[in-house]
Amino acid sequence: MRVLFVVPYGFNDRLRYFPEFVIARHLVKLGWEVSACVRWEGELTRQDTTEGISVVRVRNRLEAVHRLLSLIPQSDVVHIFHLRNHLGPLAFCLSKLLKRPVIFSEAGLLHDPFLVQDRDDPLAFPLRRQFIRQSVRSWFFHMPLTGSDKIIPTATPIFDMSTGTP
Repeated sequence: MRVLFVVPYGFNDRLRYFPEFVIARHLVKLGWEVSACVRWEGELTRQDTTEGISVVRVRNRLEAVHRLLSLIPQSDVVHIFHLRNHLGPLAFCLSKLLKRPVIFSEAGLLHDPFLVQDRDDPLAFPLRRQFIRQSVRSWFFHMPLTGSDKIIPTATPIFDMSTGTP
């Protein structure tokens, strides 16, 4: 099986223990071919292989379209991570046009900037229901969530920082 991860940031040592990188490494160990399309953050190389994951870094939307049009047809499934992923809606639309199934993962809706006013303390204020209904930008970023073939929610625990307990 071949899977394409679409993530808003790079697969690099700094982010080694982020869920998407851990999942990708595990799939490689299981024999999957894993590639990733991410935004370039100034890394030395724009394309490399790290821990068996083929990583392509793009600078802008035009380059992203070009790279995604070559990566998506080679993939059996496209896995998009995070609502604030500027590559996500583009990858979602191209995947649907190319008839590839899409999986979407979000680390926690309480960190969705369209829903909460303070992502560090999401329960301190009421949810932004009015903003959700009125914002085209919000609809655009939520499109992969609402239209994916499968959704894998991951819970982000909220800890009391003074006691270290959930």
